[in-house]
Amino acid sequence: MRIQQGLRPDQFTLVEHESVIGRVDGAVVTFVGFRTQDAAVQAADVAYAALRRHGTVLAGAPGSPGAAAGSTRPNLSWLGDGETLALRVDGAVVAEVLPPSGWATDGPGWRVELHVAPGAAPELFVLSRARSMWRAIQGYGLVRRMCQFVERPEPPASPEPPARPERRGDWRPERGDERLDERFDDRLPVTAG
Repeated sequence: MRIQQGLRPDQFTLVEHESVIGRVDGAVVTFVGFRTQDAAVQAADVAYAALRRHGTVLAGAPGSPGAAAGSTRPNLSWLGDGETLALRVDGAVVAEVLPPSGWATDGPGWRVELHVAPGAAPELFVLSRARSMWRAIQGYGLVRRMCQFVERPEPPASPEPPARPERRGDWRPERGDERLDERFDDRLPVTAG
């Protein structure tokens, strides 16, 4: 995964194989392009588990208390807008699963937002956690369920070029052709002349 600087010092774009997979905006890590809601929910759960393994404290969504890393497994519930799913731990929203939007920057598909509480060096800390989450998402094979990495069918093979019409006097030897065997047979006697 490559990280590209955005317009502001705390904005970054996450890129894998020349495809945008997400962004970091302050303490919010977003992964974009999941083909289904189920894939996005799984990715949110896997990313949360990766953060929990690192002992990271999650800030929680705005207006929500934070969650400690050692907390229990998250519960899934709808937020007030009826379109956003939230992964909650001990009442805190640790991740949001958002439906596809019309914004070109979000790309196609569902997206996952995680609010990470930054440490002493906010940018480095959040970026390293974004890498950890991405490796976990890759490890669980969820990359195959992202729009950016859908296997595209191979283009159809070009048809065989049409055979060149034979011209008069144009003789091409083929295998098994008796005339070829006679002309190039090294068993024929060679006479000095």
